[in-house]
Amino acid sequence: YNCPNLGFFLTSIPLRALGQTLFALRLGSAILGLLSLVAVYLVARRLFGVRPAMLSLIMTTPFHWHLHFSRTGFHYMQAASLTAIAIWFFVVATDRRSPVLFACAGIATGIACQTYYAAWLTPIILVAWAIGRALSDRAQIKTAIKGLAITFVFLVVTLAPLFAFYAENPFYATTRPSNVFLFSEYNKHHVADAYGTTDAAELLVKNTGRLLGLFFGGFGDSAHQYGLQHQFIDPFLLLFFVGGLFFSLTLIRTPGGQLLWIWFLGTIIAGGLLTIDAPFSPRLIGITPIVLLFPALVIDWILRLPGVSGRRWLSAGAMVLVAALIVGSAWWSLRITFVRYPKEHFYSARDYIIRLTQEFRWIRSISNLGAREDFDHESYRALIPHIERSNVNTWTIPYDAPEDLITSFGPRTLIILPLHDAAFVDICKQTGAKRTGKVMAHKEPNGFLWCYME
Repeated sequence: YNCPNLGFFLTSIPLRALGQTLFALRLGSAILGLLSLVAVYLVARRLFGVRPAMLSLIMTTPFHWHLHFSRTGFHYMQAASLTAIAIWFFVVATDRRSPVLFACAGIATGIACQTYYAAWLTPIILVAWAIGRALSDRAQIKTAIKGLAITFVFLVVTLAPLFAFYAENPFYATTRPSNVFLFSEYNKHHVADAYGTTDAAELLVKNTGRLLGLFFGGFGDSAHQYGLQHQFIDPFLLLFFVGGLFFSLTLIRTPGGQLLWIWFLGTIIAGGLLTIDAPFSPRLIGITPIVLLFPALVIDWILRLPGVSGRRWLSAGAMVLVAALIVGSAWWSLRITFVRYPKEHFYSARDYIIRLTQEFRWIRSISNLGAREDFDHESYRALIPHIERSNVNTWTIPYDAPEDLITSFGPRTLIILPLHDAAFVDICKQTGAKRTGKVMAHKEPNGFLWCYME
């Protein structure tokens, strides 16, 4: 999708250090996911206080949306993490009036913009927040102008290699944004088929409904990279999330309230409302570390009420209820991530085949007797380049009996079979296969059978 290559370089660092394994591929996302949590905690602590920051951190750590993209080898978490880091640098730089930290904000923003398109919103967030803070406090105007100038100088310097590439290849700079923009001419026919209309107002209303459905239930994620068909906000925190949305509006004149809404609403509009096939969760990745800051804020407000904080027994009871909510929320998210999601969401055959090779580490070759598989796919070439891979056309094999075909593969071979060819599995067992299994895959509804010849 013409994404800038720096994001892939960041992914390659753990692979270079630990080898081309799934663990190394996912490790980069896990580290960046942790960094996003730390960055948002630091921003929230500075703008809202310790308790809402800590509540947000505790609730987001097991949050299924954030957890999922922190465990996959996609480049999406890079955008969320670097956006949060850039914003943290800018917030601290504004408070301290530090040119060095403004420069760091510019560098972090430049790196973020070279990972995934969702991070392109980061410079807009910084500008909008600086303007909002300057309008709320005229004493901040000089700091905002100076800070933005330094930030954008270092942003441009960091982006110079990408600008040079785009100058020679302008097609790459505009293709993907125009391909997902709701009102682009390129998407006219797709939008008409998917939404049943091309009227701008109706499209915005439909996308608004879809986005609401993502958070509250009724419309699942359209992305194959996640594709969860349940509400994203768990039932334990749902009421507090809604309450937090309204409560945070009372903070709109404060630096924290302004930043939170610019960050959240800007991402929802740019990555959801104005894009096709909404809600597509990777385009909204920038808000995954801050979504649960809304319930954290309203819970903190409740705990600070004089009628609650002024009475020791009532305060203790409220803290117990909050702890129960957090435990319930974590249980719901972890159950979604590790129990329900794996059962409900089927992957491509490629994913399962590679997983099998990780399980049986001594595999020398893969012989596919089922639907043709693209063994030249980059996943195979990157993760199992040492394993021979071949599609076998059973119609052209000059063997009189299936037993001859199976035994011809030799030891340490993973054999992929059509789902309804159970007879082949029996033959595999008779000829020495110790392990057999069945897979239902997303892109191949009929799935496949497999056996491992040791």
